[in-house]
Amino acid sequence: MAFVSKGGRFVFRALEDSHIILFAFTTTIIRTDKEMLHYFCIHAGKKDYTFNTLPICKAMDDLLALIHTQIHDRKLKLSGICHVWNSYFFHMMVAYYSKDEITAFMHPILSGGADFESFIENNYIEAGGNVSRLITLSGLSVATFNSKFIAIYGMKPKRWLDEQTKTAILDMAQEHLATPGHIARKLEMSPQRLNDFTNRVWGLSAGEVVRRVQAGEAMGT
Repeated sequence: MAFVSKGGRFVFRALEDSHIILFAFTTTIIRTDKEMLHYFCIHAGKKDYTFNTLPICKAMDDLLALIHTQIHDRKLKLSGICHVWNSYFFHMMVAYYSKDEITAFMHPILSGGADFESFIENNYIEAGGNVSRLITLSGLSVATFNSKFIAIYGMKPKRWLDEQTKTAILDMAQEHLATPGHIARKLEMSPQRLNDFTNRVWGLSAGEVVRRVQAGEAMGT
């Protein structure tokens, strides 16, 4: 297995009959192990990009073979299965590999050499709209992060994150059968935090925001 950074170029040459599965990750959030997440965020963001590979243990090989078969058979119609695979993938990583192995393998997506703007665009949702968490993931000091952010976006991180969150909520509220719970999960927020946000911005509960958007009522931004 190997990770490549976003925008990285690579060439695959198969020396024998082979299968390939490509995963696309933004921020790696290992929710199954908070200690691992903390270790990963601190160490991964401070390293320069290097191309690293990781041997595939039997358990991981079995999982990847299952995913390949399910994709090849084209019998799975629900996109939600991808979230199941993603969760299972990280469970396997935590169970079968050491912290140092995972950090060395995955750090390209949080490399200190990565483009700052791309990092923000790819990871602000995974940070749950939390500026402190985003700063931690970046591996930068608070002062450096804020300076870079303002230079690129022309506003403070909190204001920008609020604007992105408002837009995302209104977009998702238009979806068929949208619910506050669904929106909260998509935004990596708890339902209570989503309610707190909608009350602060619109003076309405998340459920009422969804109802009004579905009814075609205009919502101030």
